[in-house]
Amino acid sequence: MTAIDHQRSHLFSLSCGLAWEFGPCEGSDKEVEAWVERFASYMGLEPGAAPSARRLRFGRMAAGNGNGHSSRFLPGLPTGIPAADWRAQGNSGMMLLQHPMLRDVYCGLYPDDKPAAAQMRRPLVPVFEETIRAGGLPLHGALVERRGAGMILVGRSGAGKSTCCRRLPSGWHVLGDDLAIVSRNADGGFRAQPLPTWSAFESGGSRWHCRANYSVPLRAFFFLQHEPEDEVDLLAGAKTALVIERACEEALIPFDLFSPGHASFLGENIFANAVSLAAAVPAFRLRVSLDGRFWEKMDEVLKGPARE
Repeated sequence: MTAIDHQRSHLFSLSCGLAWEFGPCEGSDKEVEAWVERFASYMGLEPGAAPSARRLRFGRMAAGNGNGHSSRFLPGLPTGIPAADWRAQGNSGMMLLQHPMLRDVYCGLYPDDKPAAAQMRRPLVPVFEETIRAGGLPLHGALVERRGAGMILVGRSGAGKSTCCRRLPSGWHVLGDDLAIVSRNADGGFRAQPLPTWSAFESGGSRWHCRANYSVPLRAFFFLQHEPEDEVDLLAGAKTALVIERACEEALIPFDLFSPGHASFLGENIFANAVSLAAAVPAFRLRVSLDGRFWEKMDEVLKGPARE
């Protein structure tokens, strides 16, 4: 059976207890090992392993066409299980191989013939799937921290999330400006963790170093809107759920997770999780001017009552 090299593994854990171990298979070549190290560095992961973690084992896909993906994984897949039951998800320079009898996911690297960022973010597909099943969501938004409280700035691409992050003064901490993952704790509360800005990968990375294992309690959502004056208004829960659902879908689109067979499962679970999240975390429309002090409006929210 193909084993993972624990000495070269890196651990990603959510505050809810889910964990994933990323590492090369024993016998993998140096290029695979270097790829895993690069992925872990961009995520801000430290070396580590955990008995309860779901393991993502990295190898290489041999050249070939058509079916039989499982037979092309190098240095080889576990034997003694039905070969026909392997589920293959191939895209963006990587083949993900999963089997219903195994918890581990096998990640086969293709030759680097596609953008590095698309290939580099691909291992998060099983992470997102499992997180959604557990009541959490990946979200397209900027995660910022103020006095230990987490807030997510939500808006479509070009809405000004990164610009707002750059304008925040001392005392505010930008954890990530593009993608966050939210998980639900046993007490019903939610915590958020940053993920890398994958679009900045080829240009040398984001100005904010990602620390994917760092979590903060999620206290508020702010939906960005450009206006002449800075203002903040509480939003109704129903509208909040729809905007959260859209932010999740925008986060998932680059990962090709809306393929047939996934769309139904994802849609049902995403909306249910968005409703739960909207009921637990208040959301506000944040009107941002070009030269105002919008963060003071955010501070008012943190200091005042969260709900009407």
